[in-house]
Amino acid sequence: MIGFGKPTAKTDSPGAAVAEAPAPGEKAGNGADKRRSRRIRTSLRTGQLYDMRNNFLCDCQVRDRSVGGAKLRLMSNISLPTVFKFHDDVECTLVEVELRWRNKNEIGVQFTYTVSLG
Repeated sequence: MIGFGKPTAKTDSPGAAVAEAPAPGEKAGNGADKRRSRRIRTSLRTGQLYDMRNNFLCDCQVRDRSVGGAKLRLMSNISLPTVFKFHDDVECTLVEVELRWRNKNEIGVQFTYTVSLG
């Protein structure tokens, strides 16, 4: 993915991967957090959500993100389709995403396809 974090494993020797420790606040082991990569906290980062026909759905804030997805706060309490698009204002990317979870106005999305607009 273009512009969405750093690799999640360190290598001490070719072919040997060592997993990084979870970021502060992340659950290790068999906890509820099922991310495959470390998340990166963001602040004052904005974006917009669009349906698959490029119709505007709502504005959002990026709470944190990882290589494979993001936690977003919706600025409007709207229903969302399972698959939609997320525009990141800072990275200037348009990402096709899949809704993975929702808790009131916060959602978790998994990136499925990225297009750089800049």
